[in-house]
Amino acid sequence: MENEINEIPSWNDGGMTENETISFNADKMKDSTPKFVLWLDIMGIKAKMSRSLAQSSNFIAKFHAAVQRCSHGLGIVLPAMDGAYIIFDTSGDTKRFIGIFFRLITKTFMNDEHKHQFIVRAGLAHGRVYQSADILPALSESDSEQLTSLLLVVGFAVIQAHLAEKEAPPFGVAIHESAREVIENGKPAFCGSWYHWANASQWSQSLKHAMDDYFKWCHEHYLEVGYDIKALERHELSAGQYFIPF
Repeated sequence: MENEINEIPSWNDGGMTENETISFNADKMKDSTPKFVLWLDIMGIKAKMSRSLAQSSNFIAKFHAAVQRCSHGLGIVLPAMDGAYIIFDTSGDTKRFIGIFFRLITKTFMNDEHKHQFIVRAGLAHGRVYQSADILPALSESDSEQLTSLLLVVGFAVIQAHLAEKEAPPFGVAIHESAREVIENGKPAFCGSWYHWANASQWSQSLKHAMDDYFKWCHEHYLEVGYDIKALERHELSAGQYFIPF
């Protein structure tokens, strides 16, 4: 069988001319600004999506609804499929969002039956970032105008927050060293590798009981739900250390 030869579309098919290119002049970019960057991620969504589109849609929709509901007036949200970056000006706004969001998402977790439960964790970093308003002036005026609604963020803190999330326990927040180095009012904005949003509260105890029950169910169904047994044991251990009983 001969290989099929596809015809290259003409420039006119895209409403363009042969002389068109996309230009970017970095000298026209605005200055970067220091921000706190939080990366939130739904754990295990790839395994879930390969098994059930309905359940993965359930998780993703509820996650983004919670992010939007909790972020008003606090940070700028850049949604991804199974996660979101949120950009904050201050540690106070960051901590307030973390507390509100995780309270809502864990309440949802505790109210749902096991097959509808999902876990979120986060990584936090700090550094100078470029946002859409800083980047778009470097494009041509026509390209920039077409992208006015596009949300962008570029910076080392974006990568650092994403990497830090991998070290976070279930429903926990891992703090990159860049955020721990920030000094506000003479003291560190964040201390330690983990930020304990619930501390040793009644909420923490109730959540820990709910998570113990969930992990027990996962052990009984780990092949069906696609939960790697070693990862499950590691997550169970880190959750036990994060939500310290009072």
